[in-house]
Amino acid sequence: MISKLIYKNKTNIYLFETNDNQLKTNYEQLMLQKDEARNNQIKTCAHKLHHYKNGLETALIQLADVEEKYRSYTIIGRLLHYHSYQNQMTQYDNDIKYYRPLMNHWRQELWNKIHETEDMNDIKQQIYALLESHHYRKLTEKTKSNDVITEYWVKTKTRRA
Repeated sequence: MISKLIYKNKTNIYLFETNDNQLKTNYEQLMLQKDEARNNQIKTCAHKLHHYKNGLETALIQLADVEEKYRSYTIIGRLLHYHSYQNQMTQYDNDIKYYRPLMNHWRQELWNKIHETEDMNDIKQQIYALLESHHYRKLTEKTKSNDVITEYWVKTKTRRA
């Protein structure tokens, strides 16, 4: 049985083909696990971003409500409620200062996770381990123009006990 791994150096572009059904199944499971792990990281970032965004929105709404309420007071009412108004405004300003950088951090983190490319060396090493565990050995390696490398792997005969 023959397997073929084609990849371009210093990129994450690759193609893996095999006519061994067991190896193909194991490779697909490996790729599903990698995709699932990546999706879980993205979901975690999105959840944290959503949490901090909600906190920021709540603080902004409460700040606007306090300002509107204070503006609706008469001059005497404003004098009576000034300290309470100042304390609430300070609290909501502090909440905004707390949530805004965290929201921006998790927005950037989510962006990075979504646009993060796979490490080709990591993928290659996992495919090599898979090939070796299925008793394959490298037959040839050809390098074409633009650093495109094609590796051919063949299954060695295994003795049955």
